[in-house]
Amino acid sequence: MLLGSLGRVWAKTRTAKNVYQTISIVAYFKLMSDYENGVSTFVVIPDLDVRAPSPPKVNTNARTMSTRRQNMSNIMKQVNMIINAR
Repeated sequence: MLLGSLGRVWAKTRTAKNVYQTISIVAYFKLMSDYENGVSTFVVIPDLDVRAPSPPKVNTNARTMSTRRQNMSNIMKQVNMIINAR
């Protein structure tokens, strides 16, 4: 189903979109059929080594948005000085 959905989004021609849509529809009905018949196609492997996720790392060197704006303003001033100096 995922292949059909992604292919439909990325396809460039109408024919390709129809092909991927058909793949997605067939996969959906196959999944529903298996579900109704009690067939499990998914295997769940229990993870015995379960840990809490580590906290996200905070980048202390990250520039703030105002610093970025100021730097962009300075760059644009320099570019304008070079362009208008001629």
